[in-house]
Amino acid sequence: MKSYDVLIVGGGMAGVSLGFELSADRSVGLLEMEATLAFHTTGRSAATFLESYGGPQIRALTISSRVFLENPPETFESALLRPLPLLFVAPEGRGDLLRQLQADVSLLVPDVRLVDADEARGLNPLLAPGYAELAMLEPRAMEIDVHAVHQGFVRGMRRRQGEIRTSTKVAGASYCDGLWTLTDAQGERFQAPVVVNAAGAWADEVARLAGVSPVGIMPLRRTIFMLAALLGLIAEYCLPSMTRVARISGTEHPAVNGGDACRQRGGEGRGGCPRIGQSL
Repeated sequence: MKSYDVLIVGGGMAGVSLGFELSADRSVGLLEMEATLAFHTTGRSAATFLESYGGPQIRALTISSRVFLENPPETFESALLRPLPLLFVAPEGRGDLLRQLQADVSLLVPDVRLVDADEARGLNPLLAPGYAELAMLEPRAMEIDVHAVHQGFVRGMRRRQGEIRTSTKVAGASYCDGLWTLTDAQGERFQAPVVVNAAGAWADEVARLAGVSPVGIMPLRRTIFMLAALLGLIAEYCLPSMTRVARISGTEHPAVNGGDACRQRGGEGRGGCPRIGQSL
């Protein structure tokens, strides 16, 4: 039986980042049920760094993490962030929602600002005339290299002698005399006084094994494809550096697409096209 100071269940972003930090001054073992790390949520990330995202607590955490991401330790081998401003777009009748969002977000992100429809089309000419009532620009939004972030934490954890075990699905958990014993599907056992449940969408399953009441988390399949506009599909108005677009649509969440928010033209492209983001 292998013993550690801390056992972490889950090898996504939460698990490996905790492993990196904790392994600085204690022995850490990380158990991942899949054959590869970051197989689920981390591997399907929308890859955006948005200080406007989430509630006040999430925004504060995001803002605080910028310094680390802009100046990461040496185990991170490439730049993690690349500027890619975000343009929130409110169609006709939704402007008040965006005004409220700007008022909420600006408390922690003061550089977000409202822009009128004409300026919005100047920032992103793919918007159809008359579509937007109002827009909000987040100029310091970033594209984030999720793989580079994850692998930087993995390299750092291993450099600090942390151990990572893949294909190790936790099948049992017991607590006795101040120690947790986790047993995997093959019958191998691991022991530590502290267990961190970083199993993501499977957190409730791990919690049940440890006798902890579930909170209602369910694993659901999510797939996201991120790509530049196809050559010739939305080309006439593409610019080398253009903002992403997200749509403000109340409680509905349809994706922005060429049919309702963008103008489609044939012809050859003139550089990189923007990503058209999912509505918020």
